[in-house]
Amino acid sequence: MKAFFSFANACRFASLVTLMAGLFWLSGCQKEDVGAPPIVTQVRLLNPASKDSTFTSALPGTLIVIQGQHLDKTLNVFFNDFPAAFNPVYNTDENLIVSIPASTPTAVTAPSVSNKLRIVTTRGETTFDFTIVQAPPAITSISNENANPGETITIAGANFFGVSKVVFPGNLAVDSTQFTVNKEGTLLTVAVPKNLTQSGPLSMVATFGTVNTPAPINYSSGAGVLCNFDDQNTFQSWSIKMQNDAKLFPGTRGNYGYFSVKGIVGGNGEWWTEGRSLNTNPSVWVAPANLKNPVSDYALKFEIFVKAPWKTGTLQVMPSRTPMPTSYVYNYTPWKIGTASIDFTTPGWQTVTIPLTEFKTNNGLGESAPSLTALLGDTGSNAILMRLIADTDGMGEVSMAVDNIRVVSNKAK
Repeated sequence: MKAFFSFANACRFASLVTLMAGLFWLSGCQKEDVGAPPIVTQVRLLNPASKDSTFTSALPGTLIVIQGQHLDKTLNVFFNDFPAAFNPVYNTDENLIVSIPASTPTAVTAPSVSNKLRIVTTRGETTFDFTIVQAPPAITSISNENANPGETITIAGANFFGVSKVVFPGNLAVDSTQFTVNKEGTLLTVAVPKNLTQSGPLSMVATFGTVNTPAPINYSSGAGVLCNFDDQNTFQSWSIKMQNDAKLFPGTRGNYGYFSVKGIVGGNGEWWTEGRSLNTNPSVWVAPANLKNPVSDYALKFEIFVKAPWKTGTLQVMPSRTPMPTSYVYNYTPWKIGTASIDFTTPGWQTVTIPLTEFKTNNGLGESAPSLTALLGDTGSNAILMRLIADTDGMGEVSMAVDNIRVVSNKAK
């Protein structure tokens, strides 16, 4: 009987030992899992439609999902040692949603970057090979699109880091030793090649891409040119006069239109008096074959040179020679900066760009044209009127010139 109980006790003891060993093993595994450092296996876009597409490089500003294990206790995320903010509410053990900061350094802005994604958690850290690529350059404006050969222009935009050359029409390339870029990568200053004769897009070639201007530069004659005061639509009745005095407005190309007024009293709306308006005969703004395109595909451009400080009044621009209550109007008041005002002048000829969507009803304060035919008519042809309108307290001196009025593509190719 004693032997039986001893054997039974031995069996119970063995079972208890086995159970305890299993519990200790399970506890050890759990402790090991709880204390494990993070692991990154892949990176994908947040968009569910792209969840099966993984990558190892991205642009600053991209919203991504970092996938792996043990990511739920993440404290910090770094791209090229630059910290990235994230919302831990959306963080799980296997997924971490984060936006790559727009200011993340790249190999272009900082050649010694690590090209690493680094994650720091309460249980350790890990790195993952990941390259932040510089976005291609973007051009928003050119100070003077019809500058004379040899003159200096400024190109404004973004991501000008790593630009190796600027290519003018006729494949005239200017390399990086001959232009300057500001430290923010938003302004590039370059001299127009002295042998420039052709018209066409300007190109900018950079490490991570090439960009072309949608509209041609050095363009003052041809399709879409409404008035150049030389050989294109120079109707002058009730209008400003043509001038060609290069001493008055240096850098001119032949003739230009000259606005010159002084001391107009408030309430005087006689825009047709000498020196206050430009009126042309109708010409083709947009070819009939393109009238079904969106209004946003096109812009009106012209060069302007403001000599005397301009600080009151409005230059109204409209596709009509006879203003009507239903006219689409754009009010050009560069002396207004938000709620403030300045004495506006230009250092020389400068290009003004007005998207056709900015021409609006209700004296420029209403709605944009729903279509090109609504704006221009069934043939895409119309006149152009530019007129100076005095404010209620009058208009001071205005002395300025305009040239090369044209409609061009506003759509990137």
